[in-house]
Amino acid sequence: MVAKLKSIIKIVYSALLCVLIAGCSGGGGGTTPAAPVTISGTAATGAALVGVVDVYGSNGGSIVNTQINADGTYTVDVTGLTLPLLIVAVPSNPVLPSQYSAADGPGVTNITPLTSLTIFYANAGDDPSNLILTWQSSAASIIAAIPNSQAAVNANFVNTFSLINSALDIDFTTYDFFTTTFAIGEKIDQILDLLDVNIVGSSLSINVNGSPFLFDALINTGGSGGSTGSVTFSGTGASLLPASFQPDAGSVATIGNVGIASWSSGVFLSPNSMSLLINFDIQSLIVTSIQLIDFNSFNEWSAEEGNLGAFFPTGTINASFDGTTLVFSNDTLEIIDPGTDLPIAGQEIVLNGTITVQ
Repeated sequence: MVAKLKSIIKIVYSALLCVLIAGCSGGGGGTTPAAPVTISGTAATGAALVGVVDVYGSNGGSIVNTQINADGTYTVDVTGLTLPLLIVAVPSNPVLPSQYSAADGPGVTNITPLTSLTIFYANAGDDPSNLILTWQSSAASIIAAIPNSQAAVNANFVNTFSLINSALDIDFTTYDFFTTTFAIGEKIDQILDLLDVNIVGSSLSINVNGSPFLFDALINTGGSGGSTGSVTFSGTGASLLPASFQPDAGSVATIGNVGIASWSSGVFLSPNSMSLLINFDIQSLIVTSIQLIDFNSFNEWSAEEGNLGAFFPTGTINASFDGTTLVFSNDTLEIIDPGTDLPIAGQEIVLNGTITVQ
C-alpha cells in the first residue's frame, strides 16, 4: 500500500513539473522567440564599398561596425532599435566619404551617393554627418522630407546617363534607388561609376562622367507645376507696388544657372502676369540674392550677398528655403543707383510671405 502511494505521488509530482517547465515532452506550451528585424541592401559607389555599416535608431540606440561583404551587400539585425533608422556606410579608407541612407521599416535599403544626395536635401542642405548626433530629434522630419527630395534627385537625372551610354536606360521617373535590389555591375551600379557627389558641410558639388553637373532643387518633379503662396510688400518703397500678390500658376521659370549646386529661378506674380518678377539665387539651399523687377516701371530692387559676385552687398536677406518652400521674413530690398552703385534712400521694399514650388 505504501509503495503504491509513493508511486501515485511520483506521478502527480511529474505532472506538476511538466506544467511548470516549458518544453516538457509533449507540453507544447513554450514561447516562440520573435523573428529578428533586419535591414539589408548594397553599399556601393560604383565599386562595392569596403568598410562597415553603422545604424542609428531614433531611440538613441545604435549598432555599429557591421562588416560590408566583398560584393557590397550588408545585413544588420536591428532588433531593439526604434524606427526610423539612419544608416551610414563608413569606408575603411578614411580619405573616402561616408555614404548615408535611412529607413522607416525593415527590408532593403541601399547606401549610395544617390541616397546620400537625397539625405542632404532632406536635411535642408546640411551635411548628413550631423544627423548622427541629432537623429533622435530629426528622424521624423528627415523621413517626411525624403519623398520630395528623392523625386528631385530622380527628376534631375532623367536621361542624364542614357545620353552618355544608351545602355544605361533606367527610368529615373520611377526608379527607387533606396529599396530596389541591385548587384555590382548592373545598370544602376554602372551609373554610380559615372556619378561623383561631394558634400562638405553645406557645400555640394556633383560631377557626372568627369564634368560638373548643375543640380536644380527647384526642378518640376511631376506635380501640378507652378507655385502657390502669397507675398506682401511694405517699407518706404512699397507705395510703388500693390500691397500683396499671389504667384501665377505655372509661373516658375528657370532663368539661368549661377554655378555648381546653385540655381536662379523666377516667379511671376499676378494679377498682371508680367507685371512683377521675383528672382532668387540659391546655393546649397541658402538664399544668396533676391531681385524684384517691376515690368511696368522697370524699377529693380535687390538684396545681394557681397561674396557672390556683387560689387557691394545690398539689402538684407533673411529668407530660407527647404527645397520646396521659399519663406521671406522681413527681407529688405533696395534700388541701386547705377551711377554710384549705392542704394537710393527712401525706396526700400520689405518682403514677407511664402512661395511654394509644386
